[in-house]
Amino acid sequence: MEGIKEPYYVWILVCFDPDAMRVKFYNAANQEEPEELRGDLRKIVWKHPRVVVGIITHYPIWYRFFEEVKRNGTYLVALYARDASIDPSWRQQIMSEVFSAIHRNLRDLNFMYAIWILLERGRIVTAYLDYCSRLLRGNIPCTENYEYFDPASFN
Repeated sequence: MEGIKEPYYVWILVCFDPDAMRVKFYNAANQEEPEELRGDLRKIVWKHPRVVVGIITHYPIWYRFFEEVKRNGTYLVALYARDASIDPSWRQQIMSEVFSAIHRNLRDLNFMYAIWILLERGRIVTAYLDYCSRLLRGNIPCTENYEYFDPASFN
């Protein structure tokens, strides 16, 4: 974060390739970088026949879920955002645009926890989270699996 002046809204895209974990940073408060992030997400979703995108806001990646996804050959991507001194409405607008790059039904997702979206050939199969009742919009199928999100399972 050194050298980045406020306002900033840093998004981190983590891709788990077979040979390496690749990390790319975007400052979404900069005009060009949200479009670059959206383009990178679209390429990933359409390149891999089966992909899970984790949207992480308050929790780390749960190891059990990570291992299960990797074992069945699903490509795994994680998104994490960190902001400072940007207007909340601007933040929500950027989030909507980024999420819509994964799938149009995620545009109105206003989610403040960890959620994993499983896509096959660009279509949403299900969302994994601890309580499906937290998923209020978007007509998204949901699979409740609390043990993936239980902090004890991370130990």
